[in-house]
Amino acid sequence: MELQKDVKLIDEIIGDGVAIEQGEYHLLAIRISLNKGEVVKEPKRCVGYTLDRDVLSNLSHSKENTKVDNEGYYSFCVRIDRENFKGGYLYAMKGMKVGGYRKVVIGPHLAHRAEGVPGVIPPNAKITIEIKIIR
Repeated sequence: MELQKDVKLIDEIIGDGVAIEQGEYHLLAIRISLNKGEVVKEPKRCVGYTLDRDVLSNLSHSKENTKVDNEGYYSFCVRIDRENFKGGYLYAMKGMKVGGYRKVVIGPHLAHRAEGVPGVIPPNAKITIEIKIIR
């Protein structure tokens, strides 16, 4: 699959569920790493999102929402749209299906730009994200 320029696909497992669409809610797990491989310890500060309590209450995985596991994955339920994700994150998810996994490297201008995320992601940093579409 070809992604947007400056979103480089590293690894992918095609899911066997439905394709995700912008505007829909999904349960995701995301791990963010910096250029030298350090896993971001506060991913919640890097991913802007709006939780929908009705969707959360109906998901069997709701206890795992907004939790970082010991491998650095941050799981949460979110509407897939520009309001909740920076461009590079959205481009990375394009064409994914439930049950799928994707690992990509995102250039700074599609990630956190010159601002970075103070104390978490340095300015103008390339990031690697791993995304699992759980539901």
